[in-house]
Amino acid sequence: AMAAFVPLFGASLKGKDGDVETAAALEGKEAVGVYLVTLANAEFSAALMKACAEGLTEKGLAIVLLAHDENDEEAEATLQTFAESPFMALPVASKAEKEAVMAKFELEAAPALVLLDQEGEVLTSEGVAKVTEDPAGEGFPWKDVGPPTLTEEDILVRMGNMAPEPGESGFKGVFLNSKNYLPLGFVTDAEEKDDVPFSGFKLKPYIMINKEAALFEVKKMGFASDWDQHKKEIAAFPGPELLLLFDPERSYGEKIIMTITQEAFDRETARLEARREEIIAEFEAEQAGGAGGGEG
Repeated sequence: AMAAFVPLFGASLKGKDGDVETAAALEGKEAVGVYLVTLANAEFSAALMKACAEGLTEKGLAIVLLAHDENDEEAEATLQTFAESPFMALPVASKAEKEAVMAKFELEAAPALVLLDQEGEVLTSEGVAKVTEDPAGEGFPWKDVGPPTLTEEDILVRMGNMAPEPGESGFKGVFLNSKNYLPLGFVTDAEEKDDVPFSGFKLKPYIMINKEAALFEVKKMGFASDWDQHKKEIAAFPGPELLLLFDPERSYGEKIIMTITQEAFDRETARLEARREEIIAEFEAEQAGGAGGGEG
């Protein structure tokens, strides 16, 4: 907490019973709410105090008050309205800190409530609406869900089967023991699960393997290694990594195809990269369409 909050608020804040150390007072809180408030915001202030007393404080919400009245006298009066609450306040005299905090979190008019995590990152800037709609804090700390992202797994799911056409050069079918699918990264779960796209015998469209690691395994395990019968081709391959493609149709005799020439490796990685770029472009177009009301 020290790292995030002391630069924001200074070393100490005003607490119910006198000054408190900023770092200690805010440490470990689920959320730190910065509340920009004036005397005129009595209605929301009362709602916030009630919500905190009835559970939000217990759930880990700490409030730091920034009085935003016309003059110091009114600001002190505003803070006085919270005298019985566990809230802390930025001292009225700390004007530079207040301005910096307002600028940083774009707090323009009271009432405004922005919730921060322990890193000082914004969880939500819609605190007033959140507390009003959900005073019991069922959705607390109301972390804003950013725009949907495309994960590596999403890309591979969209890719689907990327096996090459039958009869192309530079490939060899290789048999892999299914217990090696997980350590190699062909699946993320050894047991097949409906909600895990790459699990059990549902393999990723492709993986890369490290040539040296494969040869080292042969040295260590001999014919018990899946790579033993392919060690000549692996050793002769010029690059540091080999590409393995999943081929459910077994066009090359096995479910896994390995690239054994640089030409095949380059050709296939270019094909995969082109498909990956298409998927990213499609996703970005979907997002733009969704956000922009789908013109075009």
